[in-house]
Amino acid sequence: MSETLTPEIRQAVVLDLAKLAQEKYVYPEVGEELATSIRAKLEQGGYDEIAEAGELAMTLTEDLRALSNDRHW
Repeated sequence: MSETLTPEIRQAVVLDLAKLAQEKYVYPEVGEELATSIRAKLEQGGYDEIAEAGELAMTLTEDLRALSNDRHW
């Protein structure tokens, strides 16, 4: 069973992941682009319909892989 997300938790997860990508990704310029992209998607409501933690994790993984061409995500 997957945890149901509140808007606050969903936002916190996306912003924390953006911060990690920005600060820790092996290629700093790519990390910055990743962070900017997922923050923009969050602000545009792109994650609003996701209610389950597992679905958010999968969506973020797919987004980061597509943006970076890095299958390590």
